[in-house]
Amino acid sequence: MSNSILQIAWNNYLKQLRHRPISTKALTAGTIAGASDVIAQLITKGRYDNFRRTFALFCFGASYSGPSAHLWQNFLEIVFQGRRDFATALQKMVIDQLLYGPFCNFMFLGFTTLFLEGRSLTDFVRKIKTDFFTIQRKAWKVWPLAALINYKVVPVQFRVLVINLVALLWTTILIISSKISKKIN
Repeated sequence: MSNSILQIAWNNYLKQLRHRPISTKALTAGTIAGASDVIAQLITKGRYDNFRRTFALFCFGASYSGPSAHLWQNFLEIVFQGRRDFATALQKMVIDQLLYGPFCNFMFLGFTTLFLEGRSLTDFVRKIKTDFFTIQRKAWKVWPLAALINYKVVPVQFRVLVINLVALLWTTILIISSKISKKIN
């Protein structure tokens, strides 16, 4: 009986998810955030040359994105008592998009402005005033449908993984947008 490398990796992931859910989701989120930066660098510069930034984004994903998404998903499961009917999924999506999504975008803007770009708190406030609502409107073109499908179809233990996969695309878009905005300014 031979298992493919993907099957072995998936089985290991499932085992870690059962025994260490937060650290598994943190590591997954960090890896995907780092991968999105590698992709963004390749798209914006045609080469990969900033390991420091990739590592910083890995740290953001591992320390904030993965753990906070795990806690958020579990919180919603408690509030809605594990219900997965369409009306409940819709309610979860609305709450998610009005509270958690904007907060995550705020945190990501803060992280990129203050840590990656090394700018001041005044610059961060200016960036929130000029960029936040544009970014949030873009987010609402991607995340509501992803969240609705996630809440309706995906079992709770895999929701953070789905969020991470959508975030691969979303974070890449944010990084590219940030680079384009920086070149214009």
